[in-house]
Amino acid sequence: MVATLFAISGCAQAPRQVEAQVQLVEPNMVNLGEKLPAKYWPALTNPNTTKIDANGLSIEVGKPYTSGLGQECRSLQMVNHNSENRTRIACAKIVTTDSNSTKTEKAWFLTDDIVESSTIIKIQ
Repeated sequence: MVATLFAISGCAQAPRQVEAQVQLVEPNMVNLGEKLPAKYWPALTNPNTTKIDANGLSIEVGKPYTSGLGQECRSLQMVNHNSENRTRIACAKIVTTDSNSTKTEKAWFLTDDIVESSTIIKIQ
């Protein structure tokens, strides 16, 4: 009977609290690429924007989507005055705008190309 009482009281106790002393995962610091000028950020943030004109460059803006890294992104189909097409991806990141890190805004970056080739493959 005493053994049964010890067995039951052992199961009734809460497990001990454990706190980690070392991080298991490093913070995710992804370099997104070239920062776009701030004058284009409102247009890219607006999900209804489909076209941007930038210094003689016509940019068709795709629908917003979430990347594999969890960032808001949009495809940019750029057509210059010679009718040459190029597709790039712009992704948003929340950045601090003051030295105290109290004010933030959504900045947009052109991501680096994954494939470095002159051939563009477009999957429809």
